[in-house]
Amino acid sequence: MVIGEGYELVQPLGRGGFGEVWRARRGEDLLALKLVLTNEARAGLEREAEVARRLEHEGVPRLRGDHSEEEPPHLVFDLVEGRSLRLILNEALEEGKKLPLERALSVFAGQLEVVSACAAAEVVHMDLKPEHFLVDERGAQPRVSLIDFGLAALTEERRGAEGSLATQAEIRGTLDYMAPEQRKGEVSPAVDVYA
Repeated sequence: MVIGEGYELVQPLGRGGFGEVWRARRGEDLLALKLVLTNEARAGLEREAEVARRLEHEGVPRLRGDHSEEEPPHLVFDLVEGRSLRLILNEALEEGKKLPLERALSVFAGQLEVVSACAAAEVVHMDLKPEHFLVDERGAQPRVSLIDFGLAALTEERRGAEGSLATQAEIRGTLDYMAPEQRKGEVSPAVDVYA
């Protein structure tokens, strides 16, 4: 199947409540294409495009094309190699093992770096969980990437005790990783730290 400007869908990479992500090919380039399934999901896709334009960090896939206004609505990103942290943790559990401390700390350092970059760009991911972190372990140090900003909120810098507060205080995200403040509709970069 070919979408938009000649993006051939090659292999499904994931499916969520709002859409699907595909490995896509255009010429020699392999990319990730996020395709929404419903009109209601279009707003999340538009928000994700806005967030991607704001974030410039090697741990966040670069937006290559915003086709959220087209039919079917879709975004095109650099393809991130790696396995989800959820898969890595599950494999260790199945073997009755834990991740070696050095490896776990290295992955955690990568997570902290990319989440810090989000906070610096005034972006709150809102749905941090192991499946949204991809770990590429081909180099000397693991490279950690953060994906799926469909539920993200943008913050406005406020001085004083309040800190940064989200512009959209809707309750959204995965309950198991949700900070108590987020459950009340209060959103700041601290909710990502909690997750």
